[in-house]
Amino acid sequence: MLANINSLIAHTNYMANRAENIANINIKNYSSVSTTPQETTSREVEIVSSRTRLPTNLVEEFTNQILTEEGIKADINAIKTEDEMIGSLMDLKA
Repeated sequence: MLANINSLIAHTNYMANRAENIANINIKNYSSVSTTPQETTSREVEIVSSRTRLPTNLVEEFTNQILTEEGIKADINAIKTEDEMIGSLMDLKA
């Protein structure tokens, strides 16, 4: 479950950066946030963010938001399933 929670946090951070880029698209000289997922040595996902000189690409931002939303849904479903399985095991133990 910890891996799914870590992934959920990473997806949430990724989505926040996408939303920031879209919200600031009309700000003159706004430097968009580039977000890159990286796997750590403990096989967890970490989001690395940095400012770029590139303008915000709305098509790319919206596409990435859709993909990130699907990742969030997958993480939530995995957490729910694991929670239900643990609950079932606890019921068997009682």
